[in-house]
Amino acid sequence: MTLHKIEARQRRHRRVRKKVRGTAERPRLAVFRSNKHIYAQLIDDVAGVTLASASTAEKECTGSGATVAAATAVGRRIGERAKAAGISTVVFDRGGFRYHGRVAGVADGARDAGLEL
Repeated sequence: MTLHKIEARQRRHRRVRKKVRGTAERPRLAVFRSNKHIYAQLIDDVAGVTLASASTAEKECTGSGATVAAATAVGRRIGERAKAAGISTVVFDRGGFRYHGRVAGVADGARDAGLEL
């Protein structure tokens, strides 16, 4: 990936983050997509803490982490962990990535697990 593409994504992410803010009642579901893996975190921006996280880099995940199916599994896992922590609604932060493919897969998996986005 070229530097200007990375900078453009970071610029988009900063623009979105001006408006999107997570609280303890409604944390931010932040998604990061790398070439090999996908990561999701539930973040309380007021306290500055991560409440739960899931990724394809965990030991439970087998196979390629760069597929929509793997991203959907990560979404389901973060949804289950959110429910265990008593969280039912979140605000979705796509991290400057297009809402498409693996990023949308995380959101769909979280909805399947019962989270309200």
